[in-house]
Amino acid sequence: MTMLARLRPFVVALLMLALGPIPAAWAHAQLLSTAPAQNAVLPTAPVSVALTFNEPVNPLSFRLIGPDGKSVDVTATGGATVPVMLPPDLPRGTHVLAYRVVSTDGHPIAGSLIFSIGAATGAAAAPVGDPAVGLALWAGKAVFFLAMFIGIGGSVFLVIGEVPRRARLASRALSLFGVFAAAATIGLQSLDALGLPLGDLFVPAGWAAAFATSYGMTAVAAGIAFLAAFVALSLPPGRAAAGLGVVAGALVALSLALSGHASAATPQWLTRPAVFLHIAGVLFWVGALLPLGLLLRDRSMAADRALSRFSRAIPFAVAPLVLSGMVLAAVQLGLPGPQWLTGYGVILAAKLGLLVALFALAVWNRRMLTRPVLEGDDLARRRLRKSIRAETVLVVIILALVAGWRFTPPPRALAEAAAAQAVEAEPLMLHLADDTTMAMAMVSPGAPGPGSLEITLSDLEGFPTPAQSIAVILSSPQLGVEPIRHEAVEAPELGEGIWRIADFTIPLAGTWQMEMDIRVSRFTLTKLGTEFAFPAEPWNPEDAKASPSVVLGALTISGGFLRATLPKAPVGGAYLTITNTGTADDRLVSASSPAAGSTTLHEMELTNDIMRMRAVSGGMLIPAGGSLVLEPGSQHLMLNQLAAPLVEGDSIPITLTFEKAGSLTVDMPVGGFGATSPP
Repeated sequence: MTMLARLRPFVVALLMLALGPIPAAWAHAQLLSTAPAQNAVLPTAPVSVALTFNEPVNPLSFRLIGPDGKSVDVTATGGATVPVMLPPDLPRGTHVLAYRVVSTDGHPIAGSLIFSIGAATGAAAAPVGDPAVGLALWAGKAVFFLAMFIGIGGSVFLVIGEVPRRARLASRALSLFGVFAAAATIGLQSLDALGLPLGDLFVPAGWAAAFATSYGMTAVAAGIAFLAAFVALSLPPGRAAAGLGVVAGALVALSLALSGHASAATPQWLTRPAVFLHIAGVLFWVGALLPLGLLLRDRSMAADRALSRFSRAIPFAVAPLVLSGMVLAAVQLGLPGPQWLTGYGVILAAKLGLLVALFALAVWNRRMLTRPVLEGDDLARRRLRKSIRAETVLVVIILALVAGWRFTPPPRALAEAAAAQAVEAEPLMLHLADDTTMAMAMVSPGAPGPGSLEITLSDLEGFPTPAQSIAVILSSPQLGVEPIRHEAVEAPELGEGIWRIADFTIPLAGTWQMEMDIRVSRFTLTKLGTEFAFPAEPWNPEDAKASPSVVLGALTISGGFLRATLPKAPVGGAYLTITNTGTADDRLVSASSPAAGSTTLHEMELTNDIMRMRAVSGGMLIPAGGSLVLEPGSQHLMLNQLAAPLVEGDSIPITLTFEKAGSLTVDMPVGGFGATSPP
């Protein structure tokens, strides 16, 4: 039985371990939202605050800095949403919550949440990490990789042939140095995680924090691999030394599959074995450079035998190396977008450029130089040694680049976090109207915090209405927020009848009141008002599919419902789906209800990032074999001049008139505020 056959069960066991369970992650956590919002001004001191991330995180340190600059440690609980309990009786003024958490990939995330109680007084300075720690951590990672690929890689070369004395001494020294490098990176990881200065390297609490991250397992496994490589290189050449060298290589490949961006990305059944195979391929290739370079100094049977074996075996290392690299790059980059131009993408592009040069050298060596060397060509031997030195230089540069990935979240994580934030921050649309004037207000984003307000002013038919000025008064008696007045600015560049407030902040979730003072002329002031729940729930069309349906000829009306309104709301919205099973088109021409003075058909359209609403003339098309979907944020029925508030649990009759099918009265249930489906 060959040595590789004897080691096959061990390698398979390591691959199974790499596929073992680990918490799902998106590879490097991103903060999605905070409650209260960043820079919010609160009427009273909150009992707690919450930070929401795109993946579960574990708290490392949380420190609250008061208006006087004094700080106190506070407690937090891990998870995707991290609640933080605050001390009682916080004083008036601006507070800073400085936090550090660790994501599943083992990398710490730091930031600050600023909020004020009563009034903003200026934020105290948040603690800043020691820049020397970042530099030392990068250097430590680079040295760690160099020791791994040259030291442990040298022990893997024992499978190919004899390691020359100088190469053996160098690999042994690097393997022994790697043990200390692995330990040092744990200490530096602790400083980076807790934001401590370089002088606190030997603080026990910091090391405990580092061991609590996934990188702790990586460092321990790598340290054992370095020791195994040192022993393998100290043994006499033979099967035992070669076998132990392969064990060291497999163990260090496994160690890097236990933490880091790539190993924490989903799907982990794919990414973790890909990391294992990628590192194993690099180890075999890079670990052979130093021994081969020294062996080729002289013409010998050992050198020719090692070169011949390496030349035959290298394709079986490069193939999984390239394939796994492509898989990991595809996973980490995600779909094309601006996130490709971030630090991660720049490092990857530089690495790929160097890899092209490295592969070109390798192909040249194998195709043009290996055979002449084996035939005794001294010139080819010298050229091959020079080429190997060039490969080594490229490898060192690549390892230095890869060490920089520690500080850059992968593009896929950025894109997924941005998408999650976009879903949570979908604009909130509000309708304010009286018997002559209608204002559509769009709050962007639809989540607590700084944003903007755009107002489209029109008559009830949707035609633009001129105005001299618009003032918006925002308040929340329930939250204790007194009226805040904003003056809107006309924005003709966005369209006729559009006004804008660039700095419009709704600091907290809850029930809010909005009033508009619209100066139509010198002697005419129109007042509109509404109450709304903020933020509103996003529309989910899947929830409406199972609702009761009504049939009128070839038309099926289903999913009908209204959203409850607050007492002062003058308008309400109705939503439904109309499916045409016939062979001819039809149109929804009009609607009416005894609950409203008038009912109009409206549509929303996004033009140049501006959401506009207008009344639909001529009805809405219901194509043959298709459907007309009326949903929040899109086409809908607007009930104007409500006779009474729409109350959750009630049922409102609405008569729908079609061009061909005729008329039908449908009783639609009233759901809650921001409902997305029939109750």
